[in-house]
Amino acid sequence: MKVKVRGQRRTVWGMHSGRVIATGWQQSSRRRRVLLELVLLAVLYLGYSMGRAWVASEPAAAVERGRQLLHWEQLMGLDFEPVLNQAVTAVVPVAVLSCLIYATLHYVLTPAALMWMFRRRPLEYGRARSSLVLATAAGLIVYALAPVAPPRLLPGGDFIDTMAHYASYGWWSDAGSAVRGMQGLTNEYAALPSLHMGWAVWVALVVWRATASRRLRALAVAYPLLISAVVIVTGNHYLVDVAAGAVLMLASDALVTLASQALQRRRAAVAAAASTQPGPAVGQAAAVSHPVPAVTGSLALDDARRPQHQLASLLVAEPSDVRQALLPAQRR
Repeated sequence: MKVKVRGQRRTVWGMHSGRVIATGWQQSSRRRRVLLELVLLAVLYLGYSMGRAWVASEPAAAVERGRQLLHWEQLMGLDFEPVLNQAVTAVVPVAVLSCLIYATLHYVLTPAALMWMFRRRPLEYGRARSSLVLATAAGLIVYALAPVAPPRLLPGGDFIDTMAHYASYGWWSDAGSAVRGMQGLTNEYAALPSLHMGWAVWVALVVWRATASRRLRALAVAYPLLISAVVIVTGNHYLVDVAAGAVLMLASDALVTLASQALQRRRAAVAAAASTQPGPAVGQAAAVSHPVPAVTGSLALDDARRPQHQLASLLVAEPSDVRQALLPAQRR
């Protein structure tokens, strides 16, 4: 009886130490992922800042591209933006609401959806984040290489700068959605493509895939439609900008999806090839081949060696192996 009780105590110690190590492993992995996300954000902002400084030195080329873009729309009969811009600006409640939406939602809903995916949908987060980063990086490259002035900054045009006209109603400045006093942190010559529209399409994709609710999916579809209307009536984007932003995000999402599927097929092929190979020879480290018995407190090892074996098995096993190893012990 004494031996049995002593063995049970050692088994309980093994289960407890296994849970502690697995928890520490998960926390360390989470910290690394958070650090990686912060580094990605810092790189994107650095690219945005460099592009902003580059364009600010020569805005004349951006204004000329804006005029050419508007001229092409006129040739195709798509130049209805001035009419909508003037009509909305004349109605104070609609104009102020449009400015509020333009200056707020993309700053709130985009990071909120990203954080929600990180916490609640970790298996889908990588794909969502990668498509957002890819589209944003592509947009920043275009802004730096071929900046385009928005309609509201075209001198002598028919557009009204709605954001500047109603800046006293909110916290935004006369420099688009930038907070008053922080105009120097925004790139005003970043019309094509519209990342406002691209991010709205990304949020719609994330919500659509994450839920089966018809109401939430309807709201997801309505969001980019709302943003497309707002960016046009406030004089911040052309119709072509809106279309380019949507296409850019959809193309980025498609590329990331194809890359993810290719990676999954490769992993499946590697796993299938590994399963057809003979098992490890006798004498190889049992910690790698048999992590489950080590965590669950198997009595196959000598009592004096069991704690060290349990520790080694958890350090070399994959996180999925650790979870599987802990499940039997938790059920006890």
